[in-house]
Amino acid sequence: MDTSFAYVDGTFQVELPVGDVYVEMTKGFEYKAVRQRLKIEPGQRELRLEIGRIVNFRSQGWVSADTHVHFLSPTTALLEAQAEGLNLINLLAAQWVICSRTWAILRTNLSFPGTRRRWFG
Repeated sequence: MDTSFAYVDGTFQVELPVGDVYVEMTKGFEYKAVRQRLKIEPGQRELRLEIGRIVNFRSQGWVSADTHVHFLSPTTALLEAQAEGLNLINLLAAQWVICSRTWAILRTNLSFPGTRRRWFG
């Protein structure tokens, strides 16, 4: 079974096979998940699906967030937030290459070129 998925902003184009297709849509905790089987007819060019909101936590003083996100561009992070019904994403600005290089330098007691080693603590 193919388990393809994507974050979408609400409108998109995709080729679907004629016959039965299974669709699952989710949008975080405030929306009722949609899981259904659809029949795609020959020549069909349009399909409209809706997802209903069941609660508005923001209006009750709650905020939904993902507080630890790596390796997304700001544009992709915004799309993810909208798709998952998030009010806040903490996008971390970290590169594993730099982190692993930094760890290797600290572990071998070397310094970055042009810097002096200092310990704080």
